[in-house]
Amino acid sequence: MVMRNRQKDEMTRDILTVSNGGAIISHIMFKAYASHAQAKSYLGELIENGLVAYDELDRKYRTTAKGLEYLQAMESISEMFCTNTKRSTPNQNGLEVHQF
Repeated sequence: MVMRNRQKDEMTRDILTVSNGGAIISHIMFKAYASHAQAKSYLGELIENGLVAYDELDRKYRTTAKGLEYLQAMESISEMFCTNTKRSTPNQNGLEVHQF
């Protein structure tokens, strides 16, 4: 299996998807295939931009409304260009279905 570097938007999309509903950092790392350093770096940037919020009580990261809007916009763009990622498969209509 050939490994490739993922683009920033793909990693961002993965983290926002995993964080939707709340996730601890180890869950984000596992589901987004990210190292601890990568996850912390991306989460810091996502928090700074208002796409993710950190709940100190339960130590979970949650995708904000702005983050959900970003995800929807990215899905629309992916559908327009019919771009397939490693974890997306086209469905019967040619639209991508992301598998997490």
